[in-house]
Amino acid sequence: MIISDNKKFIFVHIEKAGGTSIVHSLSDFANPVAKTQLSSALRFFGMPKNYRKYRYGRHSPLIDAETRMPKELFDDYYKFAFVRNPYDRLVSEYNAAIKKSRRARHRKIAALESFEDFIRFEVKRGKFYQLPLMTLSNGELGLDFIGRFENLVGDFEKIANKLSIATKLEKRNAYAHKPYQEYYSSSAKDLVSQHWAEELECFDYRF
Repeated sequence: MIISDNKKFIFVHIEKAGGTSIVHSLSDFANPVAKTQLSSALRFFGMPKNYRKYRYGRHSPLIDAETRMPKELFDDYYKFAFVRNPYDRLVSEYNAAIKKSRRARHRKIAALESFEDFIRFEVKRGKFYQLPLMTLSNGELGLDFIGRFENLVGDFEKIANKLSIATKLEKRNAYAHKPYQEYYSSSAKDLVSQHWAEELECFDYRF
């Protein structure tokens, strides 16, 4: 997550939806990040309460900012995120986990026998979802703009214009793979359509 008091925005970084490129492009406007080990430890206890001193996780949910920022500031700041087709996003995460050996769960994912096993793993894990990162404490979506990975450059330009930011988007942390449709058996497709149904409907994604 990036919070900018300078440009008055909150960016919710959703994994495997172009967020690394966006973070790089917006980093000059971000509030300073606490970098001490104590700051990292205190985050697990929800401390400190001051939003400028709190160490947000890379993929912190919007509710972290909502519960720490003064309400008038939170309501006033421009809040946005980027989403991605769940079918495609799962393929991207699968390939990244396999190819990047430094990732914490590389061995676990690489040891799975198939992509469908990876989907089942993520269903059981219950964390690889986008909507929970964008909702407020009342359960409603709390963003002013939701960009799409499929239109990353165009949607980012809209945000840059809105915030009067002169910056270009540089592609980072991308892993080439076959068209995502080629990874899916009918049973794997059914798993995603069942367990990611809310996101597919909310963002109008299809296979």
